[in-house]
Amino acid sequence: MKTEKRKFSTLITVTGEISLNENRTSHVSPRVAGIIKSSEGDIGTKVKEGDVLFTMDSVEVGDAVNGYINYKSILALELRNLERIKALYEKKIVSEKDLIEISIKYEETLAALRTARNKMEIYGLTARDIEGINPESDGNTISKLLIRAPLNGTVIEKHAVNGEYWDTDSEIDVMTVSDLENLWVLADVYEADLKTLLDANSEKAECEIEFLPFKGKVFRGTIENIGMTIDEVTRTVKVRIAIGNPDGILRPGMFCSVKIPSNPSDEMAAVPESAVLSDEGKSFVFVEIIENFYARKPVSTGRKYDGYVEILKGLAPGEQVVSVGSFLLKSDVLKEKMGAGCAD
Repeated sequence: MKTEKRKFSTLITVTGEISLNENRTSHVSPRVAGIIKSSEGDIGTKVKEGDVLFTMDSVEVGDAVNGYINYKSILALELRNLERIKALYEKKIVSEKDLIEISIKYEETLAALRTARNKMEIYGLTARDIEGINPESDGNTISKLLIRAPLNGTVIEKHAVNGEYWDTDSEIDVMTVSDLENLWVLADVYEADLKTLLDANSEKAECEIEFLPFKGKVFRGTIENIGMTIDEVTRTVKVRIAIGNPDGILRPGMFCSVKIPSNPSDEMAAVPESAVLSDEGKSFVFVEIIENFYARKPVSTGRKYDGYVEILKGLAPGEQVVSVGSFLLKSDVLKEKMGAGCAD
């Protein structure tokens, strides 16, 4: 193929560590005290938003539900009474004062019912839970509170034990759910590279990330945030990089190497990495002199980026080089050198 013009980026190579995506992580605990009755989710369980994680029995929830049921019943009676008084008022059997008094009473009960409903929602009952309350069939289960997953993710921590009493003063969350398909890499960039980093992030730089357990596999992530302060001890700034994990092979806590590209330079002569070979520490390429006749040509190389090598010296733009099969040509050259050495 021909030597071509390409733009190259300077790479800032830093270390980093995988972290949970805090924007996609939820620490789940009840808002009221109670006894944990059953736990549906275990560590490693994948859940969807709205799935039940665990169930608890709470006196406070029972009181709130009873209050709601009570006000609901009273409101139904007062509504019928209000409709009756309206009909009598239209026939001028009762006064306007009687109508106003019963209307005020109805509105007060309605406000109390809304307050009772809000209280249940604060405790964690969903609209579906509230609408499903049936005191005649549920009996004593009105004190039951279903704790649901707030997002799609995986249970990564669990401290729920059946029969255990949980209090709101506890400093430990019952469960933690996190979206492990969307993680963060937290990298440390030295102060000296800050300007290059800021320039690179003007276009949301895409970074190359490598992990020791998956050597040779390159992951890609995008810079989301650059810290606003410099660490006084390490003189580094924290960079947050979003990385996808659809296969679930990455784990929070893994260390990694991160390459952050700077803004591209002016166009430079470049050839594929496969075209550049080395012998005794010196780089060279094969160029086609005439059809099926190749010659070795020394070159000076520069940066590597996106599968290409920058050629500083030795090739002219448009000059034809061998990119496929160059290793075989090198093997032939080495055989000739070995043969010459034996003959001597």
